[in-house]
Amino acid sequence: MAQSAPALAIRYFFIDLIGGIVAFPVWWYTHGLVMMAKWAGGSVSSASAYLGLGVWVKNLFVPMYGETSWQGRLISFAVRFFMIVLKGIGVGTWAVLTFAAFAVYVAVLLLAVIGIIYHAIGAAFV
Repeated sequence: MAQSAPALAIRYFFIDLIGGIVAFPVWWYTHGLVMMAKWAGGSVSSASAYLGLGVWVKNLFVPMYGETSWQGRLISFAVRFFMIVLKGIGVGTWAVLTFAAFAVYVAVLLLAVIGIIYHAIGAAFV
C-alpha cells in the first residue's frame, strides 16, 4: 500500500531529525574531536613557524654578522638566547590558550546537555 507524499515527507523529516540529534554527540566526540586536536596542534606549530623559533634555536651558536671574536660570539649568543626566551614564552602562551580552547570544546557539549536537563526539570516543577 502506497503512502501519500506528505506523509512520507513528514516521516523522513522526523527520522532524519531524531537521527541527527542522536548522531550529533557521537560526531562531536569522534570526528569533531579529531578535527579540533588537529587544529590545536597545527595552530601551535604555525605560531612557532610564524615566530621563527626553530631558526633562532638552530642558529644559537652561529656568530651574527660573521663576527668571530669572542666578544661578538658572546653578544650574538646573548641576543639570540634572549629572543629564544621571548619567542618561547609567546609560543607557550599560545599553546596554553589553544589547550584551553580544546578543553572548552570537550566540555561545552556536556555542559549544554546538563543545562538543558537542569532547566527542563526546573520547568517541569513550576
